[in-house]
Amino acid sequence: MARNADAYRFVRHPIYTGVILMVLGPAILWGRIVGVIVLSVSIVGLSVKAHREERLLTKHFPEAYARYRARGTAAIIPFLI
Repeated sequence: MARNADAYRFVRHPIYTGVILMVLGPAILWGRIVGVIVLSVSIVGLSVKAHREERLLTKHFPEAYARYRARGTAAIIPFLI
């Protein structure tokens, strides 16, 4: 597999990043507060879900997952979350 196409190099949960980007588009398009609310709820919900998954992965794979996290990738949004 090509290293350039590795989404996990930038974020540990690239699918969640994609979902947030999919919600961001309509939020911008709508230009209404409901879009901001849906986007905010999505970000918070996926952040909580990612945190729970990471606790589970740390429990089941303590050494391997610690090494993976040490690579310095963001959980969901590079340089932010």
